[in-house]
Amino acid sequence: MNKNLLNKYFKNQCTDTEKEFVEDWILNQDNRSTFENYVEEKWHDFEMPSKHLKSSTTYAIRKSCWIFGRAGVVLAVRKILM
Repeated sequence: MNKNLLNKYFKNQCTDTEKEFVEDWILNQDNRSTFENYVEEKWHDFEMPSKHLKSSTTYAIRKSCWIFGRAGVVLAVRKILM
């Protein structure tokens, strides 16, 4: 799977055809490990834009919310695949 296409998907910028392709790929059991690695990589790469930072505490809270939100996606996909 092309990481650029996954990035585009999670930014809600895919065409209907691309969206269907990505969702089929995500739901394919054979791709589970690759998808989980992609999500984990995105968690580690995530940085809050400085205009949204009011303090380091705010940054930590917002990053945690983003991470837990993405974790929810992974858990939902796992549940579907099981």
